[in-house]
Amino acid sequence: MSSLGKELQQTIRNLETLRDSQTPPSDDAIEKLDVLYGQQIDLIDAAINQNTEKYKAATASLKEAAKKTKEAIDDLAKLEQAIEKVANAIGKVTELLAEVA
Repeated sequence: MSSLGKELQQTIRNLETLRDSQTPPSDDAIEKLDVLYGQQIDLIDAAINQNTEKYKAATASLKEAAKKTKEAIDDLAKLEQAIEKVANAIGKVTELLAEVA
């Protein structure tokens, strides 16, 4: 089973690669990275029960975001779809963090 932290880190790595491959970098990619960096820090400090539905939904959403960002690395035409998946994942992680706050 995937872990939330692993999927978050993979999504960040892929989005960083996408950001670095563009001149100038995508504003959307930079914005999403900024949010993901913040969420990564928040998750480190949070006591999260991995058996909740929100944890599972956030993990699945990040896994999908990581997959789509990887596809966009290979085909920049898929960047918009990847950014949408990242935005969705950010929403799921936000919901999870709100639950433990």
